[in-house]
Amino acid sequence: MTLEYFEDGDRGLPLLVLHGGDISERAELYRIFQALADGTTRLVRLHELPFLNNPGGLTFTAASSDVDFGVEQDKSSSTFQWKRSLESREQIAGLMQLFVVEGTGGGFQYLNAAEGPEVIYSTRRAW
Repeated sequence: MTLEYFEDGDRGLPLLVLHGGDISERAELYRIFQALADGTTRLVRLHELPFLNNPGGLTFTAASSDVDFGVEQDKSSSTFQWKRSLESREQIAGLMQLFVVEGTGGGFQYLNAAEGPEVIYSTRRAW
């Protein structure tokens, strides 16, 4: 699985894309999002996941919050904090679960319905 950032990504807006990965990597990402939704995990450093290729050297953390802040980007454009409520994290986990089912074909899903750069998971480097 690879993490990439496009300053002029979706509709000319900033975009973080998690793409590729085999079923086991997708399942692990789903489990992470579900743990954030359940409240058993409060913060995950996505950029440190052992299966994640990060060619741009981005820092990307996902956190559960009381309020949906969306994605906050620092001035350097390489550090991102994705803060969503438990309810929103549950929706995100549900969207990611679709990619864990054996035999699921290609496709992509928008994961950040809040402020800041869009977050997309895609089975390949296309959306």
